[in-house]
Amino acid sequence: MTRGLVGCWDLEAIRTCPVVPNRTRGPEGSAVKKLLVVIMLALSAFAVWRKIQADRAELNLWTEATTADE
Repeated sequence: MTRGLVGCWDLEAIRTCPVVPNRTRGPEGSAVKKLLVVIMLALSAFAVWRKIQADRAELNLWTEATTADE
C-alpha cells in the first residue's frame, strides 16, 4: 500500500515513506560537481589575472603622466 505525504508525518514514517526517495549520490554526480568546481576556480583565477593586468596598466599610465620630463 502506498502512502502519500499525509501518511509521512513522523521521522520513522518519513524514512520509510515511498514518496520520499532514498537516493545516494552516484559517482557521476560527484564528477560533475568536481568539474564545476574546477571551472569556477579557473574563472576566478582568470578574473584575478585580468584585474592584476588592469591595475598594472593603470599604474604605468599614472607613472607616465606624473613623471616630470626635465
